[in-house]
Amino acid sequence: MSSQSLGKPRPLWQVITLSLVTGLVYYGYYKWIIQDELRAYTGRGWSGALSLLPFLLGVTVPPALAWFDPDVPPWFSWFFLGGIVWIYIVQFRLYCTVNRLYQDLGHKPPLTVWWLFVPGLNVVVGLQQIHCLSQFWAMQRQTTIADPIAKALPALFAASLMLVLGVTVLPTPAQATPLVQAPVLAAGSLFSFAGDRPETLGIQTGGLAACPQSPNCVSTQSTDKQHRVEPLQYDGPLDAAIAQLKTIIEGLPRAEVLEVTDDYLYAEFTSSLMGFVDDVEFYLDPTEPVIQARSASRLGESDMGVNRKRIENIRKKLNGFSLPG
Repeated sequence: MSSQSLGKPRPLWQVITLSLVTGLVYYGYYKWIIQDELRAYTGRGWSGALSLLPFLLGVTVPPALAWFDPDVPPWFSWFFLGGIVWIYIVQFRLYCTVNRLYQDLGHKPPLTVWWLFVPGLNVVVGLQQIHCLSQFWAMQRQTTIADPIAKALPALFAASLMLVLGVTVLPTPAQATPLVQAPVLAAGSLFSFAGDRPETLGIQTGGLAACPQSPNCVSTQSTDKQHRVEPLQYDGPLDAAIAQLKTIIEGLPRAEVLEVTDDYLYAEFTSSLMGFVDDVEFYLDPTEPVIQARSASRLGESDMGVNRKRIENIRKKLNGFSLPG
């Protein structure tokens, strides 16, 4: 193998620093380029494009479509899950390749590949992979690469192991969580985007809470064009209007009514793909026959018009609604 096919040593401290500075953009580049370098060196394996593009498409396209249409069918979320599964496969193959490189030199395989599937230890084996691949390229180039951060890997492994044992072995009120469940629980928490329920929910002085400056909120009590939506109209007594609203919302996809009073209703709407939660409130103004409404996303900046579309959809259903009997 010629020197032109050798990869570039990238020490752990450099990968971590550049990844943090660039908001993980460099880390994506790193994962892409090392696949091409390994393919050029070994003559086999997947390219950077084949390794990264299915993952990027899987985790970005479905959520992007969900912004435009919150009623994307639930089965569409399998594309997102497919992207996650794909990157695990890529990582597994990469770790096996690094081990094989060391074995070909007569060394002991440096990576414990199955750590990939254990929360906590997967971070350690990922950092070890970066360090070991850098050292391999350095050995092939007959040079040395200083990597002071790599010295902390044994301590990080010990801390991660204690965390894993604490999460998966220590008794809980429902008894100890089996070890096999740990990756599932951790993945669920890692890809949950529900956010915290705002403390400003409920009827405030003068009505509902004001929208924040971000555009992912609409309110009938806002005065600016960006957030303003017209109040909902209704006929009949307050209790009938509340009953109508409750029935309508309970019939909408991924909606849950959490609080209902004589003049107030609060519900949560959860997106199908990534679990984003929107807080939706309705307040029946006692001074006139209108319903004040507020729909706001907990996380992010733009909502691609989802909150406004939701209120208009409920308005349409309310205008054509009739209670049975």
